[in-house]
Amino acid sequence: MGYGVVSRSGPGHGLRPCHGWLRLGSKLRRRNSPAPEVHGIDSAVRLVSFNIRNGLAADGPFAWPLRRGALLKLLASLDAEVFCLQEVLDFQLDEIGSALADYQYVGVGRDDAKRAGEFVPIFYRGLELQSTGTMWLSETPYVPGSIAWGARLPRISTWARFADITIANLHLDHGSEFARTRGIELLLGQVQADIVCGDFNAEQSEACIQAMGGAGYSDVGQSEGCTFNNFLSGLEGAPRIDYVFVRPPITGSARVVREPMVSDHWPVIAELARG
Repeated sequence: MGYGVVSRSGPGHGLRPCHGWLRLGSKLRRRNSPAPEVHGIDSAVRLVSFNIRNGLAADGPFAWPLRRGALLKLLASLDAEVFCLQEVLDFQLDEIGSALADYQYVGVGRDDAKRAGEFVPIFYRGLELQSTGTMWLSETPYVPGSIAWGARLPRISTWARFADITIANLHLDHGSEFARTRGIELLLGQVQADIVCGDFNAEQSEACIQAMGGAGYSDVGQSEGCTFNNFLSGLEGAPRIDYVFVRPPITGSARVVREPMVSDHWPVIAELARG
């Protein structure tokens, strides 16, 4: 089970020094489970970014209970060191945590910094966690549930600093391009991340995507095409809104897995290493 605590930010914790509180969360490894082998980004690391679709959505034949088993099987088959997931509700988090029994996770719910609302959790194995936090993409980034800039819902980024790499996972607003741009500007100004990934709700021409390039990040899946399927099989006209960005010395490539259809997004699988 995830738990929420608060801690003062400071140098060496994945953030630039700033005033305010950070909401932290993590998952402890099960008492009797073996400790995974710890390695660093000098080894090849597979990272998956995947919007799994809110489990309470009225999706008819694609409702969560009907696709849960196939989605959990897909996650296990991808055999990644890191899963950065979006639109995860607390019961989905628990079910994924049970299925990925050798992983730990960090993250909190966006409504109360505990378990209410969607998470953008980072599941990981074989990496040594040093610090973690969640920030709200708003004018009050340390106020749980805060909304700004015309966003329709609270939007968050959860970051995790490991021994030699920092990863930020996010879900930007679907209704306001201004909120998406300001959210990225806030994140880039606060979190010193080596990898930024998630559901940007934006195509490549948008300002928030251009801002990532302007900040020195590379889009490792640029040639892979659409990532949003809306539970439809056709690819024509489908947008690409899910990304994995890295900055030097991290390098890599990514691919999109389009079978089976277990969410309204397809997962982006990135193979990363220190260049």
